[in-house]
Amino acid sequence: MSDLISIDRLEQLWRAYRAARAKAEATGEISDGIAAGKAWAIWLKLFLGRAA
Repeated sequence: MSDLISIDRLEQLWRAYRAARAKAEATGEISDGIAAGKAWAIWLKLFLGRAA
């Protein structure tokens, strides 16, 4: 199994997290906060999932 992550995938997931976070900050809605948290978890899993 390869541990390489394409830069395109990294950028895609980073943009998704930032958009979700911005929406949560703008609306203050808990559902948007949950979505931002899930996007952050996906981002972190790219780096921590292999080591955990």
